[in-house]
Amino acid sequence: MSARHTARALLRPVLISWHAQVAPGPLVHGLTLVLVDDVCTTGATLEACASVLLEIGAREVRAVTVTRAAR
Repeated sequence: MSARHTARALLRPVLISWHAQVAPGPLVHGLTLVLVDDVCTTGATLEACASVLLEIGAREVRAVTVTRAAR
C-alpha cells in the first residue's frame, strides 16, 4: 500500500466525521491544518496526508512530531 493510499484511508473517516459535526461548507477549504504524529520515520505518510489535504482545499498544512526515527 502506498503512502498516498494510506493517507487517504487514514484521513477519510476523520474528515467525514469532522464534516458531519462541524463544517457547513467544504471540508477544509482555506484552513491551516496541523498534522500530529508520534514518530516520523520517512515522512512519506505525513507528506501524503498533507498532499491530500492541500488537494481538497486546505490553505496550508504543517506537521508536528514527537520524535523522528533513526534511518
